[in-house]
Amino acid sequence: MTLEITADTTVRQIIKTYPACAEVFMKYGMGNCDHGHGPEGPEKPIWYFCSNHGVELEQLIKELKEKVTNNA
Repeated sequence: MTLEITADTTVRQIIKTYPACAEVFMKYGMGNCDHGHGPEGPEKPIWYFCSNHGVELEQLIKELKEKVTNNA
């Protein structure tokens, strides 16, 4: 299954489809907040993740796509 990664794709959709991408989210602090999202991350779009974690959206999308390509 392939999933297009866009600003509106949720963190959970990405991690469920591409588990290796969890490393990218962890790099930017996903594991540092205790909101009970579970190991698959929050059901929030990545633009929201970026705004809450001080991450440039384009940079995050680029890193996620690189992770998907390198783990294919």
